[in-house]
Amino acid sequence: MKISKGTMDVLKNYSEINQSIVIKEGNEIKTISALKNILSRAVVKENFPKDFAIYDLPTFIGFHSTMSEPEFEFNDASMTMKDSSGNNRHATMVTKKKKTNSSTIIIIEIRFI
Repeated sequence: MKISKGTMDVLKNYSEINQSIVIKEGNEIKTISALKNILSRAVVKENFPKDFAIYDLPTFIGFHSTMSEPEFEFNDASMTMKDSSGNNRHATMVTKKKKTNSSTIIIIEIRFI
């Protein structure tokens, strides 16, 4: 799956509102500021196949901009961004769930290779 320039522009704007984001399955992206005084919703061209989270959105956008036409692959526990130009550079975002006494914590690990 490729992410359009328009969607990346939305993510770039959202990174200024909140540096972390959870993107739900479907074609809608939402964010809210840490102070909960800014809320935004965008409908995008892409239809994301599953929920995923990006902890450091500015780093994700920066890494995305160094690739030519990156491809995204979604698996059960990760999302991988690969450079479609044939370079072996990619990032894998692994989501792990950890249960505590009262809630479930989602841990996101980003590996840039």
